[in-house]
Amino acid sequence: MAKKYFLVFQMLFMAVSMAFSQSGRSLVVESSGETTELPLGKITSIKYDGDRMVVNSADGSSLGWETADIATVLFSTATTGIDGVGSEMVKFSSGVLHVSAPAGTPVRIYSANGLFVAETVVAEGGVDIDMRLQLKGGYIVNIGKDFFKLINR
Repeated sequence: MAKKYFLVFQMLFMAVSMAFSQSGRSLVVESSGETTELPLGKITSIKYDGDRMVVNSADGSSLGWETADIATVLFSTATTGIDGVGSEMVKFSSGVLHVSAPAGTPVRIYSANGLFVAETVVAEGGVDIDMRLQLKGGYIVNIGKDFFKLINR
């Protein structure tokens, strides 16, 4: 079952990386308490070898993680200089999505197949959205004009 979700993630990743490879976006992997950020334009492939996720780079290097240890996999946007918008805008841990954006910013969540899941507005200091009761799988988070992808495991 978990491999099925990772295959969906891989297809989503390839589509996004082709569309945004030159835009300064990156893949963020949180595993065993460490965060790794990789520019999409330098990633050539993501593979699943047994119970490991392996990311290969254009320079021939590769990084790997045990899938059981991966807490979060998401795509971040490049910093725009407007209120520090960047990968710090979205944090997803233990089934709770924390959004840090200016107060009044709309947040919409859609399932990977495009179905509307939830909507809220950022309050002063951000907003937490509990995803623990949602189905496991991929989601698209729309914050104002920015889009992020996440995997709810």
